[in-house]
Amino acid sequence: MVPHRHAVTALVLIVAQLTAGLARGDEGADVTEELPPPPLEFLPYRVTCLVAHDPNDVSSAASAARLAYELPQWVARGVGGRWTLATTLLEAPEWAVRGGLHQLTPDEPGNFQKAESADTIYHVVVRRDVNRFCVDLRAWEPLFGHLSPVRTVATLDVRELAAETFTAMQELFRPRAQWERQDDQTVRLRIQAGALSAGDSPFPVARPAEVFAPWMVFRNREREIQKVQELPWTFFVLSQAEDGRGTGQLVSGLRSPLGAKPRGRIELVAVAIRPQWADTDLQVAALSKPPRPLPAHRVEVTPVQLGDAPQAVAEPPAAWLTDREGHVRLPREAEPRLQWLRVTSGDLLLAKVPLMPGAVAAARLELPDDSLRLLAEGQLKILQADLVSVVAQRSAFMAAARSEAKKQNWENAKRCLRQLDALPSAQSFREQVSAVRVPAVAEARQRRDRVAEQRINRLCNETEELIQRYLVNDKVKELKEELADLEAALKVE
Repeated sequence: MVPHRHAVTALVLIVAQLTAGLARGDEGADVTEELPPPPLEFLPYRVTCLVAHDPNDVSSAASAARLAYELPQWVARGVGGRWTLATTLLEAPEWAVRGGLHQLTPDEPGNFQKAESADTIYHVVVRRDVNRFCVDLRAWEPLFGHLSPVRTVATLDVRELAAETFTAMQELFRPRAQWERQDDQTVRLRIQAGALSAGDSPFPVARPAEVFAPWMVFRNREREIQKVQELPWTFFVLSQAEDGRGTGQLVSGLRSPLGAKPRGRIELVAVAIRPQWADTDLQVAALSKPPRPLPAHRVEVTPVQLGDAPQAVAEPPAAWLTDREGHVRLPREAEPRLQWLRVTSGDLLLAKVPLMPGAVAAARLELPDDSLRLLAEGQLKILQADLVSVVAQRSAFMAAARSEAKKQNWENAKRCLRQLDALPSAQSFREQVSAVRVPAVAEARQRRDRVAEQRINRLCNETEELIQRYLVNDKVKELKEELADLEAALKVE
């Protein structure tokens, strides 16, 4: 079997390092300290499996011991060298009681000690349920603080317990990658363990069209993790990959999500997002302190269409309205995919961001405080309704005046003209628009909210255009001149 070209390259580098060290006369030195770390695509995942049994069910102790013994064999056959598994059989930990996994909480923020030794930690509890052998497990990723939902598997045959547990572990597993910006729309991805053998598994580490969420890991001089930061509302869709290296297409709700190339001790990592929950509880809130819920906002969901993908037939978007607390539940699809969320208030689009429903249990979308614009829009809507009423009355009086003039009922025609003059004028409507504009713009400037100021001015300008279009005095003036000429002509005759 011919060695892989990347493996050959790695071996050549190692041999070159050893040769260089020996050439310098460092026979007694530990030359392995000078070797660079292996490429990420040749680096296996560090997986820890903590196995325990329900302390209130002594009969499950033997099953837990058997699972701890057989599970490494299934992992070796299933994922080969992609995982380095460390299995530990624990005696009565706090989370092993019934329902304890649901109460499991990650370490306090900023504590990344376990992230230095493990990529994924599985908490596994074995228990008996009548005549069934049950396993409850939950995955925890210390670096990202990600806790999966509790997954339960059951079988009647204890010999199948390890196989069922391994399958559940694979379903909760999330691969990682390093990313590097290629251009404004694509990134280069190096998938961890992507070039290692997979044992009996025919599936790659990352699936086709896998969606990754980018993160930044900040380290100090001692290479210790100080903090991690996720790039909000930004994802990479894997377009092609071979032997752990590929490219991803950028999908983001931000204008410049990647920014400039980071400097210093910052690692650019990404983790695959795979729907593990039945839905996602999305809260829409105003960007204030504290965040203020935004009720009755429309949330539309449409699939993300990538540039190279064939355009599917447009489907009507699924839509919901946020409740009084600004919440809306977005159900996971049968075939999970990245979705565009469009949040609107009336006719105004407030946000357009990507999200995969079910990938997280809850998410909050914070929008700029739009209360000033909403207040101004409400007042202008009332003014526009009055404008429609005045335009309708004006048309009716003008038609009545012409009708009475044709009948030569000049008193009635003049009465209609007086009623026309009594209607609110265009100037009065402009003054009402100014009464809305001036305080709203002043408040927006006090808050230094240029977006709200621009939106309020645009709404007021649109209303003034309607006033100018439908309440011009030229038509009334022409009608009066027309009736006066007609009356004078009839008197001459």
